[in-house]
Amino acid sequence: TSNSFLLDGADINDASGTSGSVAGTMAGVETVREFKVITNAYDSEYGRHTGGVVSAVTKSGTNELHGSLFEFLRNDNLDAPRWEDNKNPNGQPEFRRNQFGGSLGGPVVKDKTFFFTSYEGLRENKGITDTYTVPGAAMRARAANASVRPYLDAWPVPTQPDLDANQARRIVGNPRPTEQDFVTGRVDYTLSPSDSMFIRFNHDNSDRTDYRMTSTQVSNSKNYFTTIEETHIFSPALLGRTHISLNRTDFGAVDAKLPGMSYPKFSFSDVEDVPGNITITGGFTTWGGSNTNPRYNKQTTWQFKEDLFWTAGRHSLKFGGQWETILYNMRSDFHSAGTFVFANANDFLNSVVSNVTFTRPGSQSHRSWKQNLGGIYVQ
Repeated sequence: TSNSFLLDGADINDASGTSGSVAGTMAGVETVREFKVITNAYDSEYGRHTGGVVSAVTKSGTNELHGSLFEFLRNDNLDAPRWEDNKNPNGQPEFRRNQFGGSLGGPVVKDKTFFFTSYEGLRENKGITDTYTVPGAAMRARAANASVRPYLDAWPVPTQPDLDANQARRIVGNPRPTEQDFVTGRVDYTLSPSDSMFIRFNHDNSDRTDYRMTSTQVSNSKNYFTTIEETHIFSPALLGRTHISLNRTDFGAVDAKLPGMSYPKFSFSDVEDVPGNITITGGFTTWGGSNTNPRYNKQTTWQFKEDLFWTAGRHSLKFGGQWETILYNMRSDFHSAGTFVFANANDFLNSVVSNVTFTRPGSQSHRSWKQNLGGIYVQ
């Protein structure tokens, strides 16, 4: 089930079927004038998605100049520790979150042209307590194979006593820095007593770094949303609305070396900027990074909608149609740096590999396609 996310009537779903950013938010707390969630009894104008409809309408300027400033603060001094934080030998990880911004709106030409703009920023460094299963002291003492020793030493050392002859726990606090900048601009214009229009632009740029046991994942998203809409009153009984939007979502994620860590070999193939993986079956945390990075999802959506509303006495009729052209560009690698799998700890110590996975040379991980979607409705 996928949900439909609308901003001023424009489809802002990304290639994954959702909306937002790598920061985990859809920013703009000072930008939204109306917000509604529809979960059943949908109007006929909503289609394509089988889940709920989340619709937001942005603010516009007025004949008076108004502005606002805000900041929200959270940190570890104000938060209670989570359950897993109590097992962290270094205590509760540091947490800092600052969400700040402001808005300004007013007239350009009184009773005719209005503007509204806003900015929102997020600066967060969230400490997360992670638990890894790593080779314990007893397993490390049994290592006699010279070719295996550098990789065994590259596994981080445990912070807890051995669980058995092979495994131990490493519990550490990792930072997860996140930055987000969100900008909105909107202009409303009254052409005549029966005609009005607006143009609105949003830009959202977010970055996040996730620290793992032996690598980091650096994620970025850039979203651009533009909408032009005109409303015309044909008669006291008939109103029309013309909507054009262009929306682009861009998400990417890559793996990078963990600062301060020494690697005997970062990649096991000729793709040198991607970490290879070592998996020991039996509960060990995988050494390396994501086997699907680097990846990106880029989507461009053109949308045209025409809606008409007719009222006659006690009767009303709503009808219209829309056309969408969606362009997808994607990349998702699969074991491009290589993955070695060992059946158990003893096989790893003796360098007995049970399975190896590499991307076939010449394989293409880039995909592009185009989708056209049209529809009409009457209610």
